[in-house]
Formats: sequence, C-alpha cells, structure tokens
Amino acid sequence: TQSTWGSILTHYSEVTEDTTRHMKGVWFGVALLVFLSSSVHAWWDVGHMLVHEIAERNFDSHTHSKVKSLMGFLNLVYPGIGNFVELAPWGDQLKSNGMHWFDTWHYIEKPYSPEGLNAAPIAEQNVVWAVNQAVKAISNPANSTFEKGLSFALLGHFVGDIHQPLHCGGMVNRKLPQGDQGGNLWPIQYGKFTNLHMLWDSVMGRFDRQMPKPLSEENIQYLRGLADSITAKYPRASFGEELEVLDVDTWADTTFHLQSFVYSTPFNNTPSDHYLEVGFNIAQRQIALAGYRLADMLQSAFAASKSHHRVSSELHL
Repeated sequence: TQSTWGSILTHYSEVTEDTTRHMKGVWFGVALLVFLSSSVHAWWDVGHMLVHEIAERNFDSHTHSKVKSLMGFLNLVYPGIGNFVELAPWGDQLKSNGMHWFDTWHYIEKPYSPEGLNAAPIAEQNVVWAVNQAVKAISNPANSTFEKGLSFALLGHFVGDIHQPLHCGGMVNRKLPQGDQGGNLWPIQYGKFTNLHMLWDSVMGRFDRQMPKPLSEENIQYLRGLADSITAKYPRASFGEELEVLDVDTWADTTFHLQSFVYSTPFNNTPSDHYLEVGFNIAQRQIALAGYRLADMLQSAFAASKSHHRVSSELHL
C-alpha cells in the first residue's frame, strides 16, 4: 500500500533551476486544462473552500509559514492553482479534466443497510487511506518538496470529503442491492438537485455558488461571511474532546453514523423543510469540524517534519 502511494508521488530529490524548468514543462499542459476549464465547478466548491478558510484562521505561525512556502512551490509547477483557500476544490477539478486515477480516494463506501443486507467489500485505497498517506508524506523530512507539495495539495480536499456524510457511506437495500453510490442513485425532487448526494454536496442547495479562480473580491467576502457565521455558531471550543480524536478511521465512522438522518428523506420525494433545516445545520457543523481538524493535522505534520529534521541534524554533528 505504501509503495502504491510512493509510485504516484514521482521522486524529485531537489528543486533546482533545471528540475523546476522540467516540471513546469511537464505540468504546463495539465495546468492549462485546469485554467481553461475554470467555468466547470464541483458542487462542493464553497464547502471545500470554507474548510480551508476555517483551517487557515486556526494556523499557528509555523504552519502559516510552511503553507505559504508550499503554495509558492505549487504555483510555480502548476500555474493558476491560487492561494490556500482557492486550492481546496483542486481534487475535483482534476477529476473534471478526466484524471480519474484517484477517484476512490474521495470516499469510503461503508454500507448503510437498515435491512441488514451484505455489501461489496470496501476499496482499500479510500479516503481514510488517502488522508493517512498524505499526512505521512508531509511529515517525512526525507521526502522532496514535490512529494510534500502534491500530498499537501490533496490533503485538505480529502479532509473535507471525509466530513461529508455521503462520502462515508451509502444505502444498501433490496431496491439497491449493490448500493446507491453515496446517494447518487437516491433520487429526490428538489429543483436542479436531483439526487441526495448533490443535495448534501451543495449544503442543502444553499452553498451552490460558482467560485471561479482567481476569486473575485465579492466571492472572497462571501466566503469570509459564511466562515464568520459558521464559526460563530460552531466555535472551536464547542467541539471539546472531538478535536482530541486523531484517528482518521474514527472520523469516518462518526460521519457514517449520520446516515440514519441523511436517509430519512424518502426515495424520489421532496425533502421536507425540517429535513433541509436540520441537514443545513449538520453540514455547517461538519464543515467547521473539518476546518479545525485540518489546521491541527497540518500543524502536527509540519511540527513532526521539523522535529525529525532537527534530530537528524543533531545526529550528524
């Protein structure tokens, strides 16, 4: 499993002037595709950007410095990727450009089956695996800037995904014995939101705004206003011991336990006002929790890398 991740993170030992020039050439075509397709947006852009916005507000000075450095590197090898908040939907933008080699890293398909039916085995390379591998790559002082940068670019997106209920499971019943693909096959009647997954990705249809990069001043203020509202409603202190839970499997399990509410809206029906309001509150809380956890995770990963580097340096004295 570790070797799979290692094969994906192509080894670059140092970023010299020559290797930078080479990487810019290799990535320019892909970068251009992303840049030209900026009008194509994932439903979850606002939600993912809010996770990064809330995380950034909770960085310590060392984390701010490391994030700034990695964002500078990413913009060098992948022009147009933007700032830390704009980076958040990048994982989905790659998918929209036909890069599907890491599709299973966005979710873990735990079966929710009130009827007690068996389901297909869960893919080994899922969102829990991806988050853990990214953290290991960022924490390892032996890894190159390229390896750390790519892992960092995807980590925040996957932390956001693991807090979206329908990225952690889906319905398995007699009507859908192979599962509903995280709500994608659970139709609803709610305007353009035609299935349950779309409804939750868009935060009950309320965070459906297009966010082309670079963000306009209007969209920056829109995001900041939403983040102000969410963090006022769900401040860091309100989560208590939840933020002490570091095990990513436990994060996924806790998110999965929201399925009983998620699937309380009937198949192919209109969600009730009560469902939409409670769902909106759950989604906002999950976004806040993801943001706080991402900040803590990055702070810990960068501190571990710094500590290992210092110990290694002392051993060579």
